[in-house]
Amino acid sequence: MTTYRMRPVKDILIGILVLVSVSVLLALLDGRTEILEGVGGYAFVAGVCAVLLVGVYRGVTEGGAPRWLPLAVGVALALRLGLALSLARALPVIGRETPPQQAGYIFYDAYARDRDAWAFGRSDSSLLQAFTDPSLTDQYGGLQFLSATVYRFLTDGIHRPLLVVLLSATASSLAVVLVWAFASMAFGNMPAAIASWVVALYPDGVLLGASQMREPFLLSAVAAGLYGYGLLRIGRAKKGLVVLALGLLTALPISPPFAVTLILVIGLAAVWEGRLSLKRSALVVGLGIAAGLVGIALVIRAWSSAEFISASGFNVVVEWWRNVSGQWQLTLAAQESAWIDFLFARTPDWMHVPMVVSYGLVRPFLPAALMYDSQGIWRWIEIWRAAGWFFLLPFLLYSLVRWVREDRSRRLVVFLVLIVWASALVASYRGFGDQWDNPRYRTTFLALQAVVTGWGWWHARQRSDPWLARTAAWVAIGTGFFTIWYAGRYQMMVPMDIRIILAGLLVTLFLTLVLFLLWDRRGRSLTRGRPPV
Repeated sequence: MTTYRMRPVKDILIGILVLVSVSVLLALLDGRTEILEGVGGYAFVAGVCAVLLVGVYRGVTEGGAPRWLPLAVGVALALRLGLALSLARALPVIGRETPPQQAGYIFYDAYARDRDAWAFGRSDSSLLQAFTDPSLTDQYGGLQFLSATVYRFLTDGIHRPLLVVLLSATASSLAVVLVWAFASMAFGNMPAAIASWVVALYPDGVLLGASQMREPFLLSAVAAGLYGYGLLRIGRAKKGLVVLALGLLTALPISPPFAVTLILVIGLAAVWEGRLSLKRSALVVGLGIAAGLVGIALVIRAWSSAEFISASGFNVVVEWWRNVSGQWQLTLAAQESAWIDFLFARTPDWMHVPMVVSYGLVRPFLPAALMYDSQGIWRWIEIWRAAGWFFLLPFLLYSLVRWVREDRSRRLVVFLVLIVWASALVASYRGFGDQWDNPRYRTTFLALQAVVTGWGWWHARQRSDPWLARTAAWVAIGTGFFTIWYAGRYQMMVPMDIRIILAGLLVTLFLTLVLFLLWDRRGRSLTRGRPPV
């Protein structure tokens, strides 16, 4: 493997040049007229981000890395910052007539949380109040605290949302290095390369990294958790525990429920591989339980302040889950999709939740994005997002097919496959097929999805396994059938009955499955019939 090694003096000079250039560019393009006042704030935040990037990069690569890795990190950061700048300037002009888009935000959550953070940062209140008295737009307080701190000390009275975006873009880009480190340790160089570029280029990852959202920070927390666990697997316990702790400390103030989830995932991975001994790892288990209890306490405190929660104690969690997964979400899903509405009317109630959860697994839905005539830039954003998810689907489905067909071992990759699909199902259940919330919940586990994608491609190539191409063919067939139906619905073509589309799709998938199995059987028969060489 060709490696890239740091050259201190030259790299420092290049870093300073890049830092100054980025600061001036952001101040010029952020839409505020006070350019000189903005350079200082951008320079400070960019400097902090540069220290984080260089520190994590050097700590992870330990002086040697593939030559393409700095490029992947740079591309990831440039894409996120470039998209943030473009959307901030374009949405007020060509976006929809909604307050968030007229203000340059693509996510309503980012708009509401950032405005609250700006007001909070300009007030005389203690910044710690973000945790003791969190707002409705950030019930955990971590992102509000971070944003308000930036706005209080670095903006000189001028609201510059891109300062926070610079932090989220950097956090999202850090995951590229962390995923490479874990995947290279666990599966080798080629799967690691694919996984890193998936994290760098995945549309929803780029879009979230270009916004004032929690997910970029949580994505890196997951990647850090994986890297820490990878270090533990090869016997580097001290560094592994430090990395795990840093990942948890990143997630805990941003989203305590997610910190608890990360603890569970890493703990289950250790149990799955038979690496966790309660006697030998009593300290680790104790620390994990303590962190989990802190996370649960913070969750209960945050959720108990919600308007729709009247319970106390652990019942807060139960009532919250019941509310977010209620009948109203089924109604919204039916209103959003004509074919879901059609299926609801013709199926018993107990089937509706599984149907909507299954529907959520393909959202954002590429056929709908291709055919629906959204306003201006939105059509291309939706096609881009959907194309990214549909690119990953064959690899993720292939890994599931391999597990179902032959691999029931307790290998790490099997555990990752199961977690990828379990997290996707939970995200779909939590978001009930929503076009935005469901994919962003799922994107927090992009690190795992990227690693499974890299492993799937490499595994299929090494074994000349035809099932990856077959899985891709199934995805293409499904996309084709539904594209025809959406064309009839949105493009004024001859409409087709959804029952015909569904029946045709099921028959086609079944016939192709039979053909694939017969072809494999024929191949095995020919192999057995050959004389020995």
